[in-house]
Amino acid sequence: MTPIGRTSSIWSLRLKGAGSEEYEWLLEAAGKLGPVQQLVVLLGGDAGLRMGEMIALEWSEVDLKRGLLKVQRSDWKGHVTLLRGGRPGRCR
Repeated sequence: MTPIGRTSSIWSLRLKGAGSEEYEWLLEAAGKLGPVQQLVVLLGGDAGLRMGEMIALEWSEVDLKRGLLKVQRSDWKGHVTLLRGGRPGRCR
């Protein structure tokens, strides 16, 4: 299985307490940088994924028809591991 993508431009998002105005600004700014950056903001802000979960995500875990992500692993400094508790999470 091939990861969706790995790029040095992925950053960790902490949107706790950020209002919708700040989020919209961040999404717009990321869109100007490129589609990968916009995807990172959407996955971090809307789906709540952490950086390592985004890096470890594989196409087989993406259900475009149902609009679901099956988050099973996380990548930390090149080491892919199962999520804590060993139970996959689902995002809509």
